[in-house]
Amino acid sequence: MTSISRLAVIILGTAGFATIAMAVVPSGVPTPQPVPHAVSQTNGIAIDGYDPVSYFADGEPLQGTPHFEKEYQGAVYRFASQENLEAFAAAPSAYLPQLGGYSVFAMAKGKHYGADPTAFDIIDGKLYLSRNKKVRDLWQANPAGFLGQAEENWRARQAP
Repeated sequence: MTSISRLAVIILGTAGFATIAMAVVPSGVPTPQPVPHAVSQTNGIAIDGYDPVSYFADGEPLQGTPHFEKEYQGAVYRFASQENLEAFAAAPSAYLPQLGGYSVFAMAKGKHYGADPTAFDIIDGKLYLSRNKKVRDLWQANPAGFLGQAEENWRARQAP
């Protein structure tokens, strides 16, 4: 019989509610570590299937295709072309949405809301998503202030 070395606690969030699941982890089994760039996913697909490279290369989000997919840090990214997939593979951190792909304004307010991939900004070469276009307009009233607070809140969420 395997000895028990620790208890894993998993918090699952659904529609604003948190559920705590506990599982016994046998000795010698690695505990999953948080991913610093964990990205919001729908059915395992990051950014609702939009091509992260297209924001930079085309100036607009293009829908990716299952023909061009790459798994990175537990999420599947889709691309509009082989060239975009290769660009991402060469430097993923250059294209990842900041704040885990969650809404920048919501994160500034201490919330953890998904985002509309078509409501975006590129600031200092980084991709930020907003909950929707109306919320995007709200956070643009004070981008430096909201962005600073959002990044601070994101770092706090990622701290062990």
